[in-house]
Amino acid sequence: MMAEKAGRLEEGARIQAENAMNNGTQGIGKRVEPGEKRAEPWENDGGRVDTVTEVRLSAQEAGLTATETLAHEAAKRFCGQEDYCLEDCGGGTNNTTGLLTSGGKKYMLRLYNTHEEREKAEFEHRLLEALGRLAPGLPFGVPQPAEGAAGTSLIRLAGGKLAAMFRYLDGVTPDFGRPAQAEAFGRAAGELSRALERLEQQEQLEAAGLDLPAYPPYYALASAHPSCGLDEVSRFCGEPPEEFAGCREALLVLGRQLEELAPVLDGLAVLPHQLIHGDLNASNALVAGDGEIAALLDFEFVTRDLRAMEPAVCLWGLLPEAGADAAGTAQTWACLKAFWRGFAAVRLLSAEERRVIPELMQLRSLDVFLHFLGRYRDGVDDASMLLRQIPDTASRLEQVERHRRELEALLELQEEALDKSVLRHSTDG
Repeated sequence: MMAEKAGRLEEGARIQAENAMNNGTQGIGKRVEPGEKRAEPWENDGGRVDTVTEVRLSAQEAGLTATETLAHEAAKRFCGQEDYCLEDCGGGTNNTTGLLTSGGKKYMLRLYNTHEEREKAEFEHRLLEALGRLAPGLPFGVPQPAEGAAGTSLIRLAGGKLAAMFRYLDGVTPDFGRPAQAEAFGRAAGELSRALERLEQQEQLEAAGLDLPAYPPYYALASAHPSCGLDEVSRFCGEPPEEFAGCREALLVLGRQLEELAPVLDGLAVLPHQLIHGDLNASNALVAGDGEIAALLDFEFVTRDLRAMEPAVCLWGLLPEAGADAAGTAQTWACLKAFWRGFAAVRLLSAEERRVIPELMQLRSLDVFLHFLGRYRDGVDDASMLLRQIPDTASRLEQVERHRRELEALLELQEEALDKSVLRHSTDG
C-alpha cells in the first residue's frame, strides 16, 4: 500500500553514476543504472571522439537489493529513453512501491508481491479507468494507470513479478485518530461506495471489457486463501506448532470465533451486494491540507461483496489497539462515531445490513488472520509476521464482542442522518 514507504533507493548507484559523469562524461544526460551500457565521449588529441566504453554497475556494486533491482528494471521499461529518478522505494504488506520521476512528471511504481496473476491486476486497472470516468463527480482522486514508454500500465518482470505505473496523487497520510479526519474518511468511503454501485448499474464494467472480480466475497471464508482449508485452520488454532505456543490463548479465541461465525455466513448472501474496495484504511488514503480526503488508493482487492462490508472494514480498522488506556479508548470511540456520522450522511444502509455489521467486523478479523496464515504456509512470510497478526486480530474480535452494545447504538445513529440525507440523495444518478 502506497503510504508505507521507507528509505531512499540506490544511493550507491547514484554516487557511482555521478562519479562516472564527473570523469569526462558530462553532457550524456542519461545516468548510469545497474547493468546498463553507455557510450562515453573521451578527449583524444585535443578533439572529441565518440568511443564506446562499457560502464556496468551490477546490483551488488550499486548496493541494491533484489527488489530494488526489479524496481529499476520496471522503471527503465516504463520510462524508455527518458531520464528517471526512483526513490522512496519501500515494501508494504502486499506490494512494493516507489516514487518515480521522469520527463518532469511524477508517478507511483508498484511491484505486486502477493500474486503473479495478470488477470487480477488487469481487472484493477480497467476498473480504475472506468472509475476515473466518474471522477468529476467524486470529491477525491483515485489512481489512474499510466502507460509510459512500455505502451501498457502493467508489465511482467524477470522472474514473473508484475509491475504497474500510476499517475501520482498529492496528499499526506491521514490521522484517523482525529475525529475530524475520521468523519472525512466516512464521507469518502460512502461516496466511493455509491460510485462503485453506479459502475455496475450503468454497465460500465461490461463496456470496459471486465468480467467479475477474481476475489471471493469476505463471507466465502472457506475460499479466503487456497492454502487455508477451514478444517486445517481449526487444527492450527487448537494445536499450534511450537513456535506459536506463546499465542495459544489468542489462537483459541480465533478458532472459537471461526466455529461460531460459520453458521451465520450462508445467511449473509441474501443481503445487498455491489463492488467494494474492501481494504480502506489510513495506509490506503491521502489527506489534503484542509483535512478532507484527497485520494483513496490501492484497489487491488476490489470485489463484489456485501454493500455493508465496506463500512465494516473501515470500522474494524478504527477499533482501539490492544492495551489502549482509557483515554485512548475514549478517543477511538469518538473517531468511530465520527466515521459513521460521515458515512451515514452519504450512504444509507438498511436495518438488516446495519444489524450484521458487528459480525462483518469479526469476519474481517478472521479474513486477515487467514490471509497471513496463508502467506506463512506458502513461505511468503516467516513466522514473525503471523506472530504479530495473531494477537491483534484476536484482540479486535474480542473488542467487537465486548463493545457490541456500543456498536449497535452507534450504528443506529444513521436514523439521525436519515432525514437530512434521503432527500439529498433521492435524485442522485
